[in-house]
Formats: sequence, C-alpha cells, structure tokens
Amino acid sequence: ILKVAQTSRAKASLQNEANALSRLALADIACSVPKLLGLEDEARHLTLVQEYRSRRSVSQWRMKDAVQVFLVKLASIDSSKRCIGDCLPLVEADRGSLPAGVAAAMKSLQVKLRALADNGLFIRTHLSHGDFAPWNCSWSGQGLFVFDWEESVAQAPAFGDAFYYALAPWFHVRRNSNAETALSDALHFAGFLASRLAPDDVALEAYLALWLLPRVSRGPFYGELLLSLDRIWQ
Repeated sequence: ILKVAQTSRAKASLQNEANALSRLALADIACSVPKLLGLEDEARHLTLVQEYRSRRSVSQWRMKDAVQVFLVKLASIDSSKRCIGDCLPLVEADRGSLPAGVAAAMKSLQVKLRALADNGLFIRTHLSHGDFAPWNCSWSGQGLFVFDWEESVAQAPAFGDAFYYALAPWFHVRRNSNAETALSDALHFAGFLASRLAPDDVALEAYLALWLLPRVSRGPFYGELLLSLDRIWQ
C-alpha cells in the first residue's frame, strides 16, 4: 500500500503513522500490524509504503476475541499513569453551542472528574490507535490485521480504542441508534480489558467521560451518550 500526502496536515498524519508502525515493529503485536516498508520525503509530497494483506472471512466471535486480546496487549505498550487533573484541560469545551441538557450533563461530568482529580487519583495511559473502528481491522492469513494508524497517540487514556470499536457502528452504520444500549455495549466491551489489567481505582465511566467530552461537538449522538453516561455514573 502506498499512501501519498501533499498538504502539511496530511504529511503530519503519515509521519505519525510511520512513527507508530516503527514503534510497533518491536512490540508483541507486531504480527498484527502492517510492516513499514518505506517513507519517501520528496519536495512536494510524502509517500508512506506499508504492507498489505488480503482479507479473509472470519466468524464474528473469533474476530471479537482477537480484537480484545490485541487491545489488552496494546495497553501494555508505553504504559504509564497520569494524574486525572492533567487531563482536565483536554475535556474543557464551549458549552454555549450545545443543547441545554447536554451542556448540563457536560458540566456535571466535568465536576465528577475534578472530584477524582482532587482526590489525587491517576488514570492509565498507553499507546493508542486513535481510530480503532471495526473497518480499520481485518482478518488475514496471519490472523488479525490492524491498519490506518494515522491518528495514533503516544500517551492516551486507556480504553479509548475499546470504546470507539464498540461505538463506531452506532455512529456511522446503524440507523436507529439507542444511546443507552450503545453506552452499555461500550462499557461491557471495555470491561473485558479492565478485567485483564491490574486493578484500577478509577471506574470505566470516568475513562468514558474523558473520551466522550472532547468529542461532544462532533454530532448529536455524542451528546445523547453524554446524557446517558451522566445518568448512570454516580
């Protein structure tokens, strides 16, 4: 696969992907990630060359199991802990353009996160894919194949990839989206990862709030999820 970028923003995305693939080539999940075959920087464009694998059919349960195992391993890459207070500026946003109920829920969740920060609690961070939708994963002759790492983040709060994997179909595919059911799916899917990591003092709802709050302006369904999360997180 050749990816070609001309604008500065596109070049930055390809460079970010190249950095991620280089890091992952040394990781336990290297067999599930494209090999970086080259990065050609010319005057007018940047070209990233990476491995391609043909898709094969696979059962839904086998794919889901492989994805969960992959995410558990990904959570160990550059793993560290970060004070929740350091993350709060990332979730501050203008509530003026939001519906009143969503704005109130946003404020309520921010207050809950500040309370955790005041108690000195820390969250897990690690290398994140950043766009871990089901369509950025496929099955190949070597098993799970995860591609499109342009939006990867070196130190992101844990469980973000799990949340998006569960929620992406609700955002982009399903016609009749139900926020409460979607939220339950996301927490349940992330719960598999949490059960396989060391005990954490921070609830999954807090991680989901950290993931949702910066995205609330992306569409109405994000606001509906925010309202549901505020109702269930006590």
